[in-house]
Amino acid sequence: MRGMSRRPRVVQSGPISPILDTDRGRGLILMRALMDEVTVEQGNAGTTVYLKARIF
Repeated sequence: MRGMSRRPRVVQSGPISPILDTDRGRGLILMRALMDEVTVEQGNAGTTVYLKARIF
């Protein structure tokens, strides 16, 4: 598995909230900190987040 990568996907039926408060709003910050690549696509049906992480 050395040198391989995983590409999970997260789908949400609504928009991503840019508001950071004490109880929520840290998802994208954590994803960007932990993954090698994060792509966010927003559309009429909702939001899809594509993640990429290398496996060592």
